[in-house]
Amino acid sequence: MKVKIKLNKNIKEPYAVIFTDEITEEIKNINEILSKKDNIITGNYNEKIIIIDKAEAEIIRTEEGRTTIYLNDKKCYTNKRLYEVEELLGKDFIRVSKSTIVNIKKIDYVEPSFNCTMMIVMKNKVKDYISRRYLKSFKEKLGL
Repeated sequence: MKVKIKLNKNIKEPYAVIFTDEITEEIKNINEILSKKDNIITGNYNEKIIIIDKAEAEIIRTEEGRTTIYLNDKKCYTNKRLYEVEELLGKDFIRVSKSTIVNIKKIDYVEPSFNCTMMIVMKNKVKDYISRRYLKSFKEKLGL
């Protein structure tokens, strides 16, 4: 896909125009990304609502029916479902199991575990397992 950006001092709000001969999945995805207004993640911490810096998030997982976000030094909860949070995260995040997403920049180490799985340890020492289903995509993302 070709991309062209034009600067114009008279434009107050940026807008995008896509020229295409058909609506493909790629076009749908681009439209969805460009149209999103709500890409902020909020969480509850000590009875306060906080804005979560995505770069601070180390591991996001479902625990006891709610979505938990482990940050560098604290643990908070969000009302969003795991898949909703996943849509808001960037390229530095990858799903490692049905209930867990990790920030690849915050991985301390990975080691083999039982039953063809691998255990992942984050820099904040939170541990989880990479399920066999997601192991291939995890290795590809890390270039292994």
